[in-house]
Amino acid sequence: MARKILTYSYVMVASTLALAPYAGWLYTICAAGLGAWFLAEAHRLHARVYRAAQPVPAAQPVPAAAGGTAASAGREVDEGTCAGIARPSANPASMRLFHLSIAYLTLLFAVIAVVSLLPWGRW
Repeated sequence: MARKILTYSYVMVASTLALAPYAGWLYTICAAGLGAWFLAEAHRLHARVYRAAQPVPAAQPVPAAAGGTAASAGREVDEGTCAGIARPSANPASMRLFHLSIAYLTLLFAVIAVVSLLPWGRW
């Protein structure tokens, strides 16, 4: 899934950069900068998912004499669980990238609005 998100991110940035010849140099600079930022975030998500998919060595139980309680000795708590109940937001990275895509497009639309008002923002 992370690979598809990364591919879609590249397609979105490429399509916004395709408007550069029509939108002006100010838009081109902003689209390139914001696109680089967004792709860096997409790569960060991809790396995070890749690391999470790697096998993790089994955790050693904490003996009661080493500070653990007898009830917790031998029990492991998985990441993303709270008192044994799975949290639905254990990995919110994909939703964060979705929100960043909305911010990315919103900022580009704002740049288009500004460029249309300025006499010097066009080619």
